[in-house]
Amino acid sequence: MVDLQTAPRQILLGDNTQLAALQAARAGASAEDAADSAASAEAAATVATGLNNFRDTRAAGVADFAVGQYFSSAETGQLRIYKRISSSPYYQDQGDAAAPITGPILLGMFTTRSAGNAARGVAYGNGTRFLMGGQFYRVDTSKTGTASCTYDLGVDGLVPDTAGSPYHFGGKLDNATDDTANFQRFLDWLTSTQIGQQVYLPAATCKLTDSLVISQTLSTNWVLDGRNGFRFMQYTNDKPILKMVKTLTNRWEIKGIEFWYVNQQAFGTSTALAGDAIVFGSNDTTQQGIFDGKIHDCGFEKCRRAISSDPTGGQTSVWGLDIYKCRFRPSMTGAAIRLVPSPAVGQPHVSVRHCYMVPTTSSANEAMVTIGYVTNLTWLGNEI
Repeated sequence: MVDLQTAPRQILLGDNTQLAALQAARAGASAEDAADSAASAEAAATVATGLNNFRDTRAAGVADFAVGQYFSSAETGQLRIYKRISSSPYYQDQGDAAAPITGPILLGMFTTRSAGNAARGVAYGNGTRFLMGGQFYRVDTSKTGTASCTYDLGVDGLVPDTAGSPYHFGGKLDNATDDTANFQRFLDWLTSTQIGQQVYLPAATCKLTDSLVISQTLSTNWVLDGRNGFRFMQYTNDKPILKMVKTLTNRWEIKGIEFWYVNQQAFGTSTALAGDAIVFGSNDTTQQGIFDGKIHDCGFEKCRRAISSDPTGGQTSVWGLDIYKCRFRPSMTGAAIRLVPSPAVGQPHVSVRHCYMVPTTSSANEAMVTIGYVTNLTWLGNEI
């Protein structure tokens, strides 16, 4: 082929033979470029179609698609694109160029995101990527429990492993589906002692029918951030929304989350935790508390109390708690904050700053704020 960049400099005036050769070369190159562009477009369409038509096995692809159609499968340990053909074995591998991921990916032959993950982790080994329900995950065998903390890697395998969210644990967050169990699995993952990270929750409403419980031993260094517009909606009466039940929970933050009840929670003493939104209740007699926590920019609606200690369950003192810019609305029937540990023990370094409290119904039932046995209390800029 004539070099189109240098050939014109070699043409002499009157040399029609060289000029004709150059024109022919240019025409051939244009045709080749057009053919290459068409081939690239066809390859891209093949990849897109194949990925959309994912099947667990090649046999399933053969059964589901007509001759000439494309599908994908990871049955061999790699994600591959296949073309359905009319002769045995009735599929044709489209090669490495068509496969968007060429590294080995083990296939999890199940469809739910929680069932069986722990066993798969043992079988596959820590760090192994696998495919489940059309999504890629990586095994983390340091995690235990029903969720097993296998992380959704996204369809391209490039989303960071730490990109956990309630959606990855089956959450719908549509205020219609009961997400109690799904969000609990996510919360177990977030508060695990090996994690320690900040998660930004979406602008959504999580329907609950029971309490969420932070029960990890020595849970530390986690942040639950709902400032995008996240809300818990508790549908069951006389149930806390969030409970912390282990001592030595430390360096934690809850930000920008709305804690709402569907129904107005009645004030009463018959049930110790009836309708309290956030409850510290360790049920632990080792005389160790909950440390260095922050509740910032949160709102409370239709609850009995917003933030309280469980008076029935062992040592529930909080040390170094900072409550900042929270909104305790007039629909509450009890205290905004009631932290009275039982048995009696000191609660040093508690601060309540720039909060908005409206003493309507609650003012007739109990004090808006009661913090027992406190030392070094900071009270600044609160509106009552």
